[in-house]
Amino acid sequence: MKIIFVCTKSITFNTFLKSQADFFTKKGLEIKVACSDTENLNLKNNLSFKINFPSKILDFINLFKYLKIFIQVKTLVKENPSAIFYLHTPSASHLFRLFTFFNRLKIVYFVHGFRFTSKTNPIKASFLQVIEKILSIKTNLFITINNEDYYYCRTNLTKKSSCYKINGVGLDLPRNHFKKKLINKNKIKKILVIAAYKKDKGYSEVLRVAQMLNKQKIQIDCYGYGDINKYNLIRDQKKIKNIVLKNFDKKLQNKINKYDILLHLSNREGLPVSIM
Repeated sequence: MKIIFVCTKSITFNTFLKSQADFFTKKGLEIKVACSDTENLNLKNNLSFKINFPSKILDFINLFKYLKIFIQVKTLVKENPSAIFYLHTPSASHLFRLFTFFNRLKIVYFVHGFRFTSKTNPIKASFLQVIEKILSIKTNLFITINNEDYYYCRTNLTKKSSCYKINGVGLDLPRNHFKKKLINKNKIKKILVIAAYKKDKGYSEVLRVAQMLNKQKIQIDCYGYGDINKYNLIRDQKKIKNIVLKNFDKKLQNKINKYDILLHLSNREGLPVSIM
């Protein structure tokens, strides 16, 4: 049996899915990964397949990009017609199911978080729900990791699809593991932000905080991936000197202790990895 992990970027596989792939490999299953940057995959074998899923805003309005993705998806399916396609991340899961709508495939969608919640704008939520309702026709199994997504999946999506809720890929810790700690604001000198460079992650607010602290000798270091240039431009235009926007660092865990506080201003989280 062959399982093909499909996700937008390699960071999803490397961070969340590598242990699952190792487990399946030990069980004798063949593993392949399809994503946009296969060169960054943490995968020992060479069983990877490049699909240029959109990752920037301009990619979503580029018709040529969609044509290229369509051809790549069709090639992957043609080469692996009997595989289980294990989908992750909204962009990859939506486009893969759309472009294989008339193929008979085994599809599992691991929902890290639907793009709509009880707090989403009703018009936007309705549009996304219709898309998910249609694509659920081609989804054999949904795996959810929170109660809201699980309830929506069970009550609104096609009856042809099965749905399970699991604990996800978080940390299994007792409720009393974390204790509140008073913070002496006078001792805060270095602030850490770990988040993708996207609007939902609250970077407009992060920059406003940096601007407020500009004269107080408090340094803010941000680590993430995505459209870093957009926020660098805003920073330069407003002449904010105390914030540095950096690319995601795989060795970031070794640097965390240098900071006094983690600033997390995300508007929505399917899975709050930076907090974990």
